[in-house]
Amino acid sequence: MRAITTLELLSGKLETSTLDRSTNLSALVTDVLSDLEVEFERAKVQVERSLRVESLVDISPIDARHILTNILRNAVQAMPKGGTVHVQTSSEGQEVAITISDTGCGMGPDAKAVLLGRKPKKLNRGIGLRVVRHLVAAARGSIHVSSRRGRGTKIQILLPMVEAGANSATWNTASAA
Repeated sequence: MRAITTLELLSGKLETSTLDRSTNLSALVTDVLSDLEVEFERAKVQVERSLRVESLVDISPIDARHILTNILRNAVQAMPKGGTVHVQTSSEGQEVAITISDTGCGMGPDAKAVLLGRKPKKLNRGIGLRVVRHLVAAARGSIHVSSRRGRGTKIQILLPMVEAGANSATWNTASAA
């Protein structure tokens, strides 16, 4: 996974991957959860998953991996004493939804503002969330957030399915690493 610089992000010159734009999100979630397993164990975070969709979404596996990794790492950071992360994929019309919820401390207004595209009060934080917002927007997706202080956060990302007859190459773990 390539590192994204602050300069790329703030200058608006962050480029998204255009190589393979079809990803089995459920397969990728499984792979990312496996990659982060040691971090979850170290933080005493339990992971629950409900991956019910095999449809391809119109985003590169590289960009989808950035999104998932950023959100999951933020969830772990929000639970310094351990907790639970639930990851779910589902079908919503012509979109696939990935929902990540945690039992952490909740998301503050500045973090929500960064993720939803509003200007936060503090500009020096939330680079990972800015990356998530940019990559989701570039994929013609949307983000929905609900969070309560002390109760946790739920983030749902909707991404368009690959249209029939479009590039149908399937993502696999060997090609995305």
